[in-house]
Amino acid sequence: MNDVNIERKAYILISDIYSSKNYVLKEIVDNGFKIIAFFTMVNKYLRVKNSLNFEYVDYSMISNGSIMDNIRSVKKHLNANNGELKLCITESAPELAEQHFFSSISEKANKPKRLSSIFTKRRKIENNSCTNLVNTNKNLDNFDNKTLNSNYLFNDPVIQKSEYGIQYFIDTVTYHSKHYICGICKVVDYDFNEGKKLPQYWDFIHPDDTKIKNCISYVKELLDISDIEYGFAHSKVIMDKDGAFDLFEFRPGIVGGEGIVSKLNKEFIGYDQPNLLCKLINCTEDIKYKKQVYYYRVFFLYSSSFSYKRVDEVKLETLDSYHMHRIYKNNSINKSNDFDTEGETTEVVLKNMVFEDIENDSNKLLEMKESGILFMNTIKY
Repeated sequence: MNDVNIERKAYILISDIYSSKNYVLKEIVDNGFKIIAFFTMVNKYLRVKNSLNFEYVDYSMISNGSIMDNIRSVKKHLNANNGELKLCITESAPELAEQHFFSSISEKANKPKRLSSIFTKRRKIENNSCTNLVNTNKNLDNFDNKTLNSNYLFNDPVIQKSEYGIQYFIDTVTYHSKHYICGICKVVDYDFNEGKKLPQYWDFIHPDDTKIKNCISYVKELLDISDIEYGFAHSKVIMDKDGAFDLFEFRPGIVGGEGIVSKLNKEFIGYDQPNLLCKLINCTEDIKYKKQVYYYRVFFLYSSSFSYKRVDEVKLETLDSYHMHRIYKNNSINKSNDFDTEGETTEVVLKNMVFEDIENDSNKLLEMKESGILFMNTIKY
């Protein structure tokens, strides 16, 4: 009998998957990969157990604390299924022991430095160029107005500082230490309750927009200093009135929003984070963004004094820019921030070739919210 070469199955190991989890898993599976879901702690498994669609997961495991046992478990599954591990990615910054585990089972694993050791650099725009000023030489544990929020996503480390200015969040994929932009949003806040701020809307910005190139350069250097070689990252920066950029939030993971941001990025520029990562692994195409045809905005409608089951879709569809909407509970907002958010939030996606029409429809949404005509089946608290 002649030997037959059987093609090995391509696997991606994802550690502590959380943000937009089901969207991410589906995108990876749709691109031909199988998934090993690895959880570094029991509580990180428990937080997603009831909401994670395990139909997308070929094998899931919880660390028992032994690096060698974890390695053996992964390799045993790969050998039994003729599998080849293509990449290890994580939703959190792994401790040294976890880094050793990732690097022991794959040469392609994202092993960022612990976030507390990252140094920030400040930028100033001069003559349309991004000028490196001075490394602040401040360990982020002591950075002014910054808090290392140890409770964020069940002890996943995240850098976050409170500061005012123009906010952007930038989502990236890194492969072989090269950083690719998968989405940029400008965040516009409003005062929700006694000075507490929540997003009013997100405007999607094309990566080829020259007005944002300095911000992109800042984020790519942040990724360089973080030693991120593979995987996802979500960065939020603030540009002050002098054009200088500061880090507001950073974590080596996927963008949140339960997939809505990723879905719109794919419409807008042709890629989202999981989709682009798979294409880079498979080397299937040159990475080229779709040219911008439409403007996109996600507009948020909050309720704090009543609950509602649905919104009046007929009224939403009267908006020239209406694209889609969804309602979700506000339990994703951290209660420690003292927000009164017992109700629902409606995300309305606006899409139009004319930006002024999106602005006009945003004003109409605010009028609908204030009049109360948009919400149906309401229950007062």
